[in-house]
Amino acid sequence: MCVLNNKLYVVGGFDVDDQLLDSGYRYDLQKNDWMILPNLTEKRANASLAVYAGSVFVLGGETSTRKRNAIVEPSISDSRQLLATVEVLDEKRKKWRKIGPDNKYGCLPNGTCQMAVCGATGHGIFLSGGENNEYEFAMIRFDDIDDNEKYGGGFSSIIRQHTTYVKLEPHKFAHVGHQMHWINGKLYLVDSSDVPSQGCEFYDIANKIWTQLIQFTPVSRSFTSSAALGDVIYLLGSSEEQNALTQSLQAFDTDGQDWLQMSGLPPSCKDFQLAVIRIPFTIE
Repeated sequence: MCVLNNKLYVVGGFDVDDQLLDSGYRYDLQKNDWMILPNLTEKRANASLAVYAGSVFVLGGETSTRKRNAIVEPSISDSRQLLATVEVLDEKRKKWRKIGPDNKYGCLPNGTCQMAVCGATGHGIFLSGGENNEYEFAMIRFDDIDDNEKYGGGFSSIIRQHTTYVKLEPHKFAHVGHQMHWINGKLYLVDSSDVPSQGCEFYDIANKIWTQLIQFTPVSRSFTSSAALGDVIYLLGSSEEQNALTQSLQAFDTDGQDWLQMSGLPPSCKDFQLAVIRIPFTIE
C-alpha cells in the first residue's frame, strides 16, 4: 500500500478464496471512489510498494499455490517462488512495465518479499530486509535523471533510465515485514512482523551510520502498524509478548528522539496497514 497525489494504491495479494492476484485499486478520498488499476505483469503477494519521481513501484513479492495462512513442509513448498522483479505503473498508457539494470528484467539481486521500501527524492528507492535479506540495506538508483525528472518526471523519465542496485551499510537487527519512513534525511525502521521485537533503528544518510532507537515500553510488540506525519511516527495496535491484543498507541518524536505514550484505540487490533491522506474540505 502507498500514497501518491493523496490517492491510496493497493496492489496484488490474495482474494477471499486464497487465489493469487495481479489486480490493483486506487482510492480517491475526494471522490470517495475506488478505481480499478491495470493488471500487474505477474501475480504477486507480500510485495512492497514505493513512490518515487511521481510513479508507483511494486517490488519483489511471492507467487504461491498454497493457502496464505497454511503451514507448509519444506518438502512440499516448491510451488512458492520469491520474486526479484520490479514494476512501475504507467498511468497514462494504463499498463505496468518491468524495469531493471539497463532496463532488463530482474532488478533485485535475488527473490524476496515483505521488504520495507521508501522513495527519497534525489536519492532513489531504499530497500530494507525482507525474506532471505533480513540484514540487507540497499538502494535502487536511477542514473542520468536530471533535476526536473527527479522532482516528478513520472513514468516516462523512469523507464528511460538505467537502474543500479547499490548495497549500503547493513542494519543492526534482522527485519522482515517491517516499515520504513523517510524523515529529515534519516530512514526509520519500525518492526511489524509476527515475532515480538524491540529492534527499531534509524539510518543517517549523511553519516552512513545506524542507531538503535529507545526501546518500546513496557514490552516488545509484534504486528505493529506505523505511519509518519510530519516529524512524528505513530504506532497503532499490535500484539504483546503473550500474544494478547492491545489497544496501545505510541508516537516517536524524531526531533526530540523520544517515545510518547498516547490514548489507546477503541478496539484492540493488529496486522493491518496505515497510510496518511490529507482530508479534503469537501468529499463528493
